[in-house]
Amino acid sequence: MKPRLCFSTLGCVPCTLEQVIDLAGRLGIGSVEIRGLYGILDNREIPAFSADEIDNTARRLSEAGISVACLGTSCAFHKATGIDGVIEEGIASAQIAKALGCSYIRVFGNKMAAELPREEAVARVAHGLETLASAIDGTGVSVLLETHGDFADVQSVSSVLSTARRGDIGLVWDVAHTERAAPGSHADFLDRFFPLIKHIHFKDWDASGKLCLPGEGVAPLKTIADELQERGYSGKISLEWERRWHPELPPLEEALPRFINLLN
Repeated sequence: MKPRLCFSTLGCVPCTLEQVIDLAGRLGIGSVEIRGLYGILDNREIPAFSADEIDNTARRLSEAGISVACLGTSCAFHKATGIDGVIEEGIASAQIAKALGCSYIRVFGNKMAAELPREEAVARVAHGLETLASAIDGTGVSVLLETHGDFADVQSVSSVLSTARRGDIGLVWDVAHTERAAPGSHADFLDRFFPLIKHIHFKDWDASGKLCLPGEGVAPLKTIADELQERGYSGKISLEWERRWHPELPPLEEALPRFINLLN
């Protein structure tokens, strides 16, 4: 098994639980990041996560030697309305994650609210994170803010986390979003946030910014992976092959071996 490597189910759309287990087994990857199954993104609607099936799903993954590194959600905290529904989704996802033996759910700040000054937009996102983190206290599941959208650079992430005032909110570091927000900033990001980084998204892109197969682009993935190893990073590095959003990309089965070769 390749203990630090992982892949997101965004890459095999629409994928079944059986396909995920088969692909992970064939490539010797012992961990997956679930962001949708059977073409469904809302964890509450995924049949394998229903009250009747969740224990069976956890058993099948365990028997295959596969852990769930992170459970993705659609929870975003930038909007002025609908926050109750966002929190409900987060709570339900945390319960599913707990049943799967998964320690993390991924959420978004996403956009700076156009109608608010920057400080108030940051406060809105921070309040959402605080509210969800408090609501799932005692589950053993933590909230991870992904570096995504307008909350991807050192300054914005730092502002949100310091405003949220909870030490148990961690990060999903999406390297592509950070590098596009501030090219060449990965060392600064690691210096500032390394202890909070619990899960990482890797993908590669070419000089025009278009996604490409791992190792064929300009992303400093190997450099970052080597530095993470030097610093003793113990989380997973996940190939977020976004074929759901970019159907023109090659199949995940083609991208994953490139990803493995790049990092091993």
